[in-house]
Amino acid sequence: MVGIVAVTAVVAGQPWLFPSLGPTAYLLAAYPQLPSSRLYNCFIGHLVGLASGFIAVAIFGAWNEPIVPLNDATWPRVGAAAVAMGLTVLVNHLLRSGHPPAAATTLLVALGTFHKARDAALVGIGVVILLATSEGLKLLRRRAGLRTK
Repeated sequence: MVGIVAVTAVVAGQPWLFPSLGPTAYLLAAYPQLPSSRLYNCFIGHLVGLASGFIAVAIFGAWNEPIVPLNDATWPRVGAAAVAMGLTVLVNHLLRSGHPPAAATTLLVALGTFHKARDAALVGIGVVILLATSEGLKLLRRRAGLRTK
């Protein structure tokens, strides 16, 4: 599934592949029966993660702080990460859209890797491609008479 996202990203010349898709793909492939693997949970979970990250960065004014994986952590980034995680867990709980990989998405925003609206759109596109691929594979398995979990 991640391979399809990767190929479409290369063909389109767009960075649709990001770290949080790995755990999402793993859940979809290995544990499709879990609530966290539902399409709703995957899509809304990542959306909430993005929004929480951007809200937390705004609260702490961390827009221009260095990107943490490339530099030392700063107080605004650390505060944004903590608030973003709390918001992600709370809002996903309230919406019943729990999806653990969304925690990685929120940290990618809070720690500075994703910092523009365009980044959020690219994440959304990557998630949609992954979910469409997953659903397509499920349909092919059903048509072939293979048992799905």
